[in-house]
Amino acid sequence: MPIESRQVPALRAACIAIHTRLDRTGLDCGPVFGRLEAALDAAGMPPAGPGLIGHPEEDFDPTAFRALVAFPVTREVPAASGVEMVDFPSGGARPL
Repeated sequence: MPIESRQVPALRAACIAIHTRLDRTGLDCGPVFGRLEAALDAAGMPPAGPGLIGHPEEDFDPTAFRALVAFPVTREVPAASGVEMVDFPSGGARPL
């Protein structure tokens, strides 16, 4: 899966967090998008935009970091879905 970085506006997103490293981002995050899409489908919520991968740590370590696999959404996802709601600030993101 190719990874590119783009500037995006602030957005609210449904996320599933995983731990990975930079050289495995595509391999590790790719399957999680399927899980996230299934959770959104079960909640009756289509994504409001393309998927992205965020990393919230200010001290980013490319050998071990928390990645947020996300889709923007227009409303809250039920807590029982196992999905975390995150407000991403504007800035760099990796759309897929």
